[in-house]
Amino acid sequence: MKTNMILSASGWRKVFAASGDEQDRNPDITEQDWALSAACADVFFDYLKELTGQECPVIALGRDTRPTGKAISSAIAHTLVYRGAVVQDSGITSAPEIMACAKKLDGFIYISASHNPIGHNGIKFGINDGGVLEAKENAKLVEALNKLIEDDAKLDALVKAAKACSSSALHEIELNEKSSKFNALRAYEDFICQTITDSTNKEHQKDFFEMLDGQIRAKGFGVVCDFNGSSRARCIDKEFFTSHGIDFYSLNEDEIAHEIIPEAENLVYVAQGMEDLHRHNKNCNAMLGYMPDCDGDRGNIVYWDQKAGKAVILKAQEVFSLSVLAELTYSIWKNGADPTFKPAVCVNCPTSMRIDEICKILGAEVFRAEVGEANVVNLAREKREAGWNVRILGEGSNGGTITHPASVRDPLNTVFAIIKLLMMREDGLYEIWCKKAGIEYKADFTLTDVLESLPVYTTTGVSEPRAILKVKNTDHAALKAAFQKAFEADWEKKKAELKKKYGIESYEAVITKGTVQTVGVTDWSESGKGGLKVIFKDEKGAPVAFIWMRGSGTEPVFRVMCDVRGDNTEEEKALLAWETELIGKADA
Repeated sequence: MKTNMILSASGWRKVFAASGDEQDRNPDITEQDWALSAACADVFFDYLKELTGQECPVIALGRDTRPTGKAISSAIAHTLVYRGAVVQDSGITSAPEIMACAKKLDGFIYISASHNPIGHNGIKFGINDGGVLEAKENAKLVEALNKLIEDDAKLDALVKAAKACSSSALHEIELNEKSSKFNALRAYEDFICQTITDSTNKEHQKDFFEMLDGQIRAKGFGVVCDFNGSSRARCIDKEFFTSHGIDFYSLNEDEIAHEIIPEAENLVYVAQGMEDLHRHNKNCNAMLGYMPDCDGDRGNIVYWDQKAGKAVILKAQEVFSLSVLAELTYSIWKNGADPTFKPAVCVNCPTSMRIDEICKILGAEVFRAEVGEANVVNLAREKREAGWNVRILGEGSNGGTITHPASVRDPLNTVFAIIKLLMMREDGLYEIWCKKAGIEYKADFTLTDVLESLPVYTTTGVSEPRAILKVKNTDHAALKAAFQKAFEADWEKKKAELKKKYGIESYEAVITKGTVQTVGVTDWSESGKGGLKVIFKDEKGAPVAFIWMRGSGTEPVFRVMCDVRGDNTEEEKALLAWETELIGKADA
């Protein structure tokens, strides 16, 4: 059997809708995809059995709300029962929830295609470390899967055996779904409290939330969520916010009402909901809004601009910058007196340089990895082992914030980071920032004031059409070699103009592969399928802009972006257009 599944460490994905239409809401999958799902479960069972030494490993199973999820889950459950696994199926579950639950089990299988269109679906695998399998371990599963699906006789035998598995065992899994879901929710809530407070001490958690909740109730605060029919509608969100004195307003709990990706074009719905609330109630306290993607691990932010009296959609890089500012200052607030405290932030290669400026002011180091959540998580683990305190990490290019000890993005952590920033007033987080940045602190500050205090950069949005290119050459090393040749020829022609218009005096190439960043590369083809960045510098050697490129690991596209210091839309457009032109020449 052949499959067109993309087998990335971030998840194995394809269009599972039987029609092949990525927008099809029909729940049916083909027999071939039932077999593929069974094969995925089979190779993971073998992997987990060998890893743990358990004959009957305990595996959490969950899915997001995509229509095809139930059929895929059924194929996986049949296979795991046939192989002898103990299955805890919590049904519709968010990604952070199942990963928290699996910490006490042997591993998990999660059915989701994250932010892809509704007809897509996919599978994520993990053990009990709170995240998906790292790239090297994922590669082992990919190799095993390819061997299995290429052996038609072996695959047919697997499917036949899986379909004939014990019906009583399957029925027991179904009967236990409610209790499995309850256990997953409680495990997740406990973990969220640990993550928000950065403490496993229950007394410390209690004291911290009493302090924070007191501030929230005294000032009043509300949050709006456009669930868009995602798995988070069946998660702890509503209960958790209200238990801390936060008014909670929800939209689209029961249906996927619009496109899934939580970018600006879809955040308009939560922004409209927030404006409607304020329009009908002058005393409305809804200050933040978020929209998760289908698996609930990502949620970008809308905020109420009290000065302008309107809802404002934050760009992904702004969301990440706020999270970094909040959690770095929280770490300083909590650990600043400890002489062994060494703060650091781990980000992906295309994260805006505004993070470098924020970290420099707050005395933190910045480390960069290749695009891919697993790469950033693994880099953070490496740096912690080397003695760094990595509280906050993620992919600024898509607003994906990961707060240690979590190993996955989580909108609750993002929202509570901003709540801590706003509510911890006296000797609080924003005051720490102002003192270190040399900014006048005002006790009555708003989120607008915080945003205006951040370093200003102009950055290409990850979902903008101009950020996504189609290229013919699938050999990315050769493509980048040709790009280097075209760039160096053009540089000689353009350098005088670049100096005059933008103050660009020199450049330096940087590549990222996995958790390794290499600076000052002379052969750009060495980046292979990894990230390539060209940093432009001024006469003092300080970075003022960069262009970046990398082929997507989950979609058949080539991604590009540009980041420029200051409010310089014209420069950002010009440099990105130049990069795009050179890629076109290299791909010809």
